[in-house]
Amino acid sequence: MNPKRIAALVSVVFLLSSIAIGQAAELRHISDDFYVAGQPTAEDIAQFANSGGLNVINLRPPSETPDFNEAAVVTEAGMAYYNIPVAGAAGLTHENVELLDRLLAK
Repeated sequence: MNPKRIAALVSVVFLLSSIAIGQAAELRHISDDFYVAGQPTAEDIAQFANSGGLNVINLRPPSETPDFNEAAVVTEAGMAYYNIPVAGAAGLTHENVELLDRLLAK
């Protein structure tokens, strides 16, 4: 992956992280096939699935939502679930950025 692509993906991670921190799950339509939101509830996830959502990429470490098994709720709703834990700048590893790139390309 070239450096410009990595920089663009890091920008996306920062955008997603800033939207997700401390906000409700207000869904924002970013492009034709791309939405971002804060931390969803089980009801938000069900609504997203019922509206045609296919995948959920969670950038939070599991420790940030210890009482909510988002993976189980998403898969029960019939969608694919991916967790790429980004805990601050240290979470922006080359591997995490490449994984996000692959998932977004799907």
